[in-house]
Amino acid sequence: MAMEKIYIVQVRMSSQNHTEKASEEVSSKVSMIFYTFDKETRQKISACRQRFKGPIYKETIAYPPKTSESTGFSRLYLCNETQQKTIKARIAEADVAMKAIHPDLRAAVDFLPLDAAEIGRGALYQQI
Repeated sequence: MAMEKIYIVQVRMSSQNHTEKASEEVSSKVSMIFYTFDKETRQKISACRQRFKGPIYKETIAYPPKTSESTGFSRLYLCNETQQKTIKARIAEADVAMKAIHPDLRAAVDFLPLDAAEIGRGALYQQI
């Protein structure tokens, strides 16, 4: 019986904090930031990220699980093949929603296989 593949999931969505150019230091306490998008567009991007990113990650298993001891640490998000299909569909929806805000925006996902056979064939190293 073949084992179902497990994947590390990395969701990538355009950020509302993207800048046009480096910030300018006005004083030792003040810097000017030049955002790519106006405030209204940044708010739309932020809302879109919140609408999609959380539910996408809820389709995964987070390791380590969220506890008071794990606060502040990065997590690995894992999924199986069934969850992968759902995540791909949600990412496609998120990409359409991002492009509706601005054509240069996007949403994408990477799946890094955790499978002994694929690691042996070098598939894991090709993706790193």
